[in-house]
Amino acid sequence: MRFAGQIVFNVPLPKPVTCNIQGWNQKKTMIELARRYLGDDIEIDPGLYQKLDELSEKINIAKGKKVVRIGSYSKYAYFILKGAARSYYLKGSTEIVNWFALEGEIAVSMDNYMGKEAKETILFMEDSQCLRMDIEKWRLLEKTEIVVANLAIKLFEEYTDFIDTHARNLADREGIDRYNHLMENNPEYIHRIPITHLASYLGMSRENLSRLRKKYSM
Repeated sequence: MRFAGQIVFNVPLPKPVTCNIQGWNQKKTMIELARRYLGDDIEIDPGLYQKLDELSEKINIAKGKKVVRIGSYSKYAYFILKGAARSYYLKGSTEIVNWFALEGEIAVSMDNYMGKEAKETILFMEDSQCLRMDIEKWRLLEKTEIVVANLAIKLFEEYTDFIDTHARNLADREGIDRYNHLMENNPEYIHRIPITHLASYLGMSRENLSRLRKKYSM
C-alpha cells in the first residue's frame, strides 16, 4: 500500500518519495512530502524539524519481524528507507493481504493511529531500514502544527481512497484485469513480492497467478 496501499499511513503513496540511504536526511524528506500533498509553495517552520527529530529514530528491522499484531496496539509508524512490508489479516487460517509498502512509503496500522487495537498484522518481508515515528507524539503535533495537521488529513484521505479502489478492483474486475491493473500501477510488485502474497492481494489462487505470469512472460 502506498500510504500501499501505498507519514503516509501505509497506505500506498501514488508517488513514493525516493529514498537514497546514503544521502537521506529527514528535512528533505519532510519537504518533499509536504510539497507533494500541500503544494510547492508550502512553507515549513524550521523549528518543526527539531520537533520531528524528537519523535523519530532510524532503525534496522529484520526480515520476518512483526511490528504490529492483530488485537494489539503499537504506537509506531515506519517510514521505509529500504525494504518492504505487508499488512494482512486472517480468514480462518489463511492470510489475506491488505497492502504492501516499499521504499518511500509508510507502514502503519490506521486503527493504531486512531488509538484502537489493530485489525491487521504488519510484517517486514525483507531486511529493512526505517524511520520509526512515535504516533502519539505525531498526533500531539497535529494540534499545534498546521502543516502536520493538513498533511495527516491528506494522507488519511489517500488511505481511504486506496482501500476503496482496491476493494472495487477485487469486486469488479476479472483475475486477468486485476493483474493488468497491477502491472500498470505497481509493476515493482511483480519482481519483489513473493507469489503467494501477491496472489492473496489480488484475490486469486497461487496457481491462477502463476499461469498469468507465465502467459505474460512468453
